[in-house]
Amino acid sequence: MARIAATASVALLAAAVTAVAVPVATDPKQRPSIPIEFGVGRTDDKYYIARVSFDNQSFPLLVDFASADTFIAGADCRYTTSNASCTASPADAFTTTAATRLWDPSTHVFGTVVGEGGVLGRMANLSTVLGDSLSLPAFPTPIIYSAALNEFQDYSFAGLLGLAMQNVSRVHWLYGALPLFEALVESAAVDAPVFSATFPRLNDPDSAPAGRLTLGWYDEEEPVAFTNVTPIINFNYDSLPETYQNWNVPMTGIRVNGVEVPLVNGSIAPPTVLGLVDSGDQFVGFRSAQIDAMAPLMPGFRDLGAYTQVEWPCDQPQLIEVAVGDQWLPIDPLDLLVPGKHRVVNGTVYCQGGMNAWDRWFGDAILGVPFLRSVLSVFDYGSTDLASPAPRVGFAPRVDRDRAIADYAGKYKKRVGLE
Repeated sequence: MARIAATASVALLAAAVTAVAVPVATDPKQRPSIPIEFGVGRTDDKYYIARVSFDNQSFPLLVDFASADTFIAGADCRYTTSNASCTASPADAFTTTAATRLWDPSTHVFGTVVGEGGVLGRMANLSTVLGDSLSLPAFPTPIIYSAALNEFQDYSFAGLLGLAMQNVSRVHWLYGALPLFEALVESAAVDAPVFSATFPRLNDPDSAPAGRLTLGWYDEEEPVAFTNVTPIINFNYDSLPETYQNWNVPMTGIRVNGVEVPLVNGSIAPPTVLGLVDSGDQFVGFRSAQIDAMAPLMPGFRDLGAYTQVEWPCDQPQLIEVAVGDQWLPIDPLDLLVPGKHRVVNGTVYCQGGMNAWDRWFGDAILGVPFLRSVLSVFDYGSTDLASPAPRVGFAPRVDRDRAIADYAGKYKKRVGLE
């Protein structure tokens, strides 16, 4: 859910691409995983949640690979401009009791900008449980009392599960505390400093009803191709050091409906085009100049304003493939449709496309949930020395491009709610 604007250039760390065989879990209890589900009460698949327990209270948290802080809405949380509650009911928010291990609020507060805007909270050490077997007895957790309007997206989630690295964490920057997954690694609660994820597709009978966040292992049988993460400028520090912050990958190509499109040079680690892997973003995003090159290859493509919203005829499958290293990864055309978002224009039914312009920092492109539904994604720190990791990201395709095109006509109406 990266939202910070900046412009800069950094030196590229060369990305080595290797293919490895994925180890297979033999005992699920030894390979912990948590279901990844659709956001609470939603009729689309823009937001994905995993349930985590804090002091014996369970909450749906937005799964966010591009943020590193994990926080929850408190019972007193209000939106700043409306004074409305951040959650649908008090039962959906964290209730502070006399037993809650709060930090001194006069010296320890939390604030960051994420999603729709700023959030503010008080710090507490909370007993944190993920799935059936992973726990931390005292994880430093912000309990939010003030948030930007609709930060929790119509009560779709009650907090954030940040899975980026420590250098982008405000809790780490302020107080030296590790992000949640890194804390699990540090405490030896997981077998290895690696996690993986799959995401379900709404309104597709061939999709599983839930995905899976696997912690400490990855347990699919397909071969995964890895690329190294590139360090980028860290604006938290006056010296502007290059640090590992988010999970990014070097994009080496884009194909649109079978035609390769020249890549527009990146601006963060030029000329490399860095794709930011972001499960908190509802779209795949590209630089405006990149969409200029892609749009003519997409039949019926319509721009509704500076590429902030685009559409095309619902019955027209649009196939976008992204190359990472030597690996081409197709995005299922169904994943580029937003459920429930369609309209009739001059007798033609148009659907909102799951792509938009991205002209800000952290990545030259955003590989959001439309991309992530079509792959198995693996995130490997490469070392248990979390202060000096050797991070890499791996993907295995879950979509056969030819079959996806062949199946589209029989699936798209259900996908978008036309039947």
